[in-house]
Amino acid sequence: AAMAISGVILGRILRLLDVDRKNHGLLAFLYLTSSLMIAVVFVVSQYDLVSVVFQLLGFQAFLEKKDKKFVFFFGIAFCLKYFSVILFLPLLLLRCKRLHSWIMALVGMVLPLAVTSVPFAKSYDRFSADLTGDLLSKLFRFDGSGYSLFVIFYCFLLVWCFLQEEDAAFSRKAVWASFVAYGLFFSLLDVYLYWAIMFAPFMVLMIATMPRYFYLNLLLETLGYGCVVLGHALTYSNFFFGDTMKSMLMSRILSEDAMNYVGSLIYYLVCQLGMKTWIFPACNSVWIAAIFAMAFLGCPRGSYDGKNSLNLSRECREMLVFRFLVTCGVCLLPVLSLFI
Repeated sequence: AAMAISGVILGRILRLLDVDRKNHGLLAFLYLTSSLMIAVVFVVSQYDLVSVVFQLLGFQAFLEKKDKKFVFFFGIAFCLKYFSVILFLPLLLLRCKRLHSWIMALVGMVLPLAVTSVPFAKSYDRFSADLTGDLLSKLFRFDGSGYSLFVIFYCFLLVWCFLQEEDAAFSRKAVWASFVAYGLFFSLLDVYLYWAIMFAPFMVLMIATMPRYFYLNLLLETLGYGCVVLGHALTYSNFFFGDTMKSMLMSRILSEDAMNYVGSLIYYLVCQLGMKTWIFPACNSVWIAAIFAMAFLGCPRGSYDGKNSLNLSRECREMLVFRFLVTCGVCLLPVLSLFI
């Protein structure tokens, strides 16, 4: 249900971005059938898509200049996933330029979580720990890791957002800032892959607002999603084969005892060929490169005519077939590992 609802909201956002209506069906198809979406929703069966619904509602309210709804919906999303604030802050700085507006918006966003969590927390320390986990301690540990790089690049993004003015390309800037914020988070930080489902709609919005580079972006999206899911599948990470899978859809269908890949032929070949040592870094590098390439191509610069119409050719059908084959291959691999 959340998957269908998020697709409907995405269609509304596409209308606000002046994307040609005849392209909405294709873009919704790209969103609902990506390798990451299929792996997270149908293989791993995570509930994070519920947070995506409220983040998209907040983004829609932002484009419609309904500031109260924008803060409210992100407040609900914040209750479900704390790092939705990473998306909220760039949008807030794009819209608001005064300190008191920032404070009121931040208080309004955190208020739903405080109301629902504080009365049930045994102590303030526990509430703080539940709110941040160990993420903040990692983000401010400047040791040359990806966490440090994220903080540096993210701060530059916030400054860029603050310096922008509302013009004809403002909506496009909002899409780009959202894409970059989550792109940095999911490419530079060691986080669970299924959280990246929150990145999926903004990947599609980037493709929609860059009709000139449609085929290149579609290729980057296909390779990026495909490689990162493949890397987790071939290295048997917790994304597909951890203890959390015992409560997921696959274990309900196959039983917990069947969720054992150690004796499979695929696992044996991966170990024998030494693929576990290099396949994940290689696949993750493609994922990071795809995100940074799309961010570079979509960076708002120069004049903007406001037209977002995709001129599709016969090559599009071939690209969609290739994308479908990649999606089927990488998503079926962890399932096959349980039988082969």
